[in-house]
Amino acid sequence: MLTQSALFLALTGGTMSGDIAMGTKKITGLSDPADPQDAATRAFVLANAGGGLGVLFIAEGGVWPAATIKYLKWGTSSCTTTESYINKLPINKACKAKNMYVLLYQGAGEEESVTLTLRKNGVDTLLTVTISNEDTSGNSGSTEVSFAAGDAISIKALASDGSRIVYGCIMLQLV
Repeated sequence: MLTQSALFLALTGGTMSGDIAMGTKKITGLSDPADPQDAATRAFVLANAGGGLGVLFIAEGGVWPAATIKYLKWGTSSCTTTESYINKLPINKACKAKNMYVLLYQGAGEEESVTLTLRKNGVDTLLTVTISNEDTSGNSGSTEVSFAAGDAISIKALASDGSRIVYGCIMLQLV
């Protein structure tokens, strides 16, 4: 037989044996997590989130003329020939960009290449990936680029003479 006190959780201590449905109520006064399975407040997550992975798709196929430069548009499947605000992704907190990985559906073609460069506030960085010949993937290696809150990320694609640019994606780790 259950006693009245067995139906309620003590105000201090105790262990839950079932789910809690909060309805439309909040949990307040939560301290910052100390252990991996501790709950975290929204403020803690926003201040400490990292390790995000950005994915950008390349979907403007065809053969690009020699030395063609295009700027990839975030959140779309197209490119532009001039860089503007539509190509730049604003950064809301300081982070480092690293591990840019490019995967193409098809290689650039024999004796051809495409180089993708991460840009910071409209300026090329050292974080690049070049894919040549019939290769379909490449990565930036150990290069890292620091970004401050308010900086903007963009990606420039440079094709060699007659490169065959096909559908693919770019993945970029932000930590």
